[in-house]
Amino acid sequence: TWHNVTYAYQGEDGSKVTYVDGRKVEEEKVEDTFGDYPPFAMTDYETGGYRASASSELPHSGSNYKAWRGFDDYVTGNDNLWICAAGLYDGTGAYTGSTSTTVSGTAYSGEWLQIELPHKLKVNYVAVLPQNDTLSRAPKNGVFAGSNDGTTWNLLGSFTGITTTSSPAWSATVPVNFALTSSTAYKYFRIIVTAGVSTSLVTVQNMQLYGHKEGDLTRFPEPTRVL
Repeated sequence: TWHNVTYAYQGEDGSKVTYVDGRKVEEEKVEDTFGDYPPFAMTDYETGGYRASASSELPHSGSNYKAWRGFDDYVTGNDNLWICAAGLYDGTGAYTGSTSTTVSGTAYSGEWLQIELPHKLKVNYVAVLPQNDTLSRAPKNGVFAGSNDGTTWNLLGSFTGITTTSSPAWSATVPVNFALTSSTAYKYFRIIVTAGVSTSLVTVQNMQLYGHKEGDLTRFPEPTRVL
C-alpha cells in the first residue's frame, strides 16, 4: 500500500505543513527561536518547566547559593548565585572531592551545575558570569556536557586556564562566552568544574545558554560554502 506524504515549508514567519494523501495532518508556525535559555529568571528549582540542580550547594539559612540561583539573572551582589559546598577544592583551586561525571567515555572529577529544559536545544554558546565580587572563586578548568536522558553525557566543549589575566578573562561585569561545537540538540546541559581559580569554593553568578529549539527552522546549507 502506497501513500503520498508531502511536506510544505514556507520559511520563516510562514508555516510548515504535512499532508498525507492530500489531507493536512499537521501544521506548525515557522519561527526562529534563537535566544537565551532559560528565557526568564528562575525563581526556584523548577520554573516554567526548567529544572536546575547541582552536585552540591553551600549551606545557607535562606535561598542563597542554591543551584537555581545560577539561572536567576542576578548579575550583581554576592548572595544570588550558586556556590558549591565548602572544602571540595583546596586553596589553589584543585578539586579534592569525589564527584565525577563520565562524558564521552572520559571521567571528569568536579562539582557541576545543571539545567534541564522542557524541550531540546541546540546550543551555540554558553555565557558564564562568575561571582562578581570574588573572581578567585571562578571556574578555571572545566567541560560542558549535553544529555537527553540525564545519564549519558556527550562532550560539547571544554576550557582550561581561565583566570582574571588570561584571554579570555573573568570579569565582574562581562560574562565569558564559550562556543560549543555539537550539532545535536539536548535536553540536559551541565558545566563540570574540574578546577577553580584559587580558593576552596567555586561559584557561578549566572549562566545562560544561547541557541535554538530543535526543529524550529529548516536551515539549508549556504550555497556559497557547501557543495
